[in-house]
Amino acid sequence: MPPSKMHLHIKVNMNDPMKPFREVVWFLEDVPLEWGILFANGTDLEDDHRICYYELQKNSSVDIQGKPLLKKFEMIVLPWKANLKVVVEVKPWDKVKILRKELEKGIFFIHKQSRMDEDKSFKWRDIKMGDNIEVFRGTMSR
Repeated sequence: MPPSKMHLHIKVNMNDPMKPFREVVWFLEDVPLEWGILFANGTDLEDDHRICYYELQKNSSVDIQGKPLLKKFEMIVLPWKANLKVVVEVKPWDKVKILRKELEKGIFFIHKQSRMDEDKSFKWRDIKMGDNIEVFRGTMSR
């Protein structure tokens, strides 16, 4: 997979450790921490060093390289009016909106009593193997 094409401007303290910086980049790009490696000037930026160790300067460029995790898991979807349980297999970084392909339109999804943003991943929502997703008919305003 090629390095990210997104340009992020992140202010950092040069004495900060790399791990929090990496966590911010991963959150903004919506990818798992285990997914890849940060590189600058051909060097792997490791978590156990401080940013200043790598001699990064103002406006330095950092690349993300790696492969996505493809491990799938199953979760249970509870349709809004039926007394059924539908088992759906998804990847952690799939977006919630893929559930719509499996189900009807005019519904919204709830996980642990919170409305699910369909543009966020299951990993972002902390959904795990066997979790229940409830389906409700209608729309919700924010």
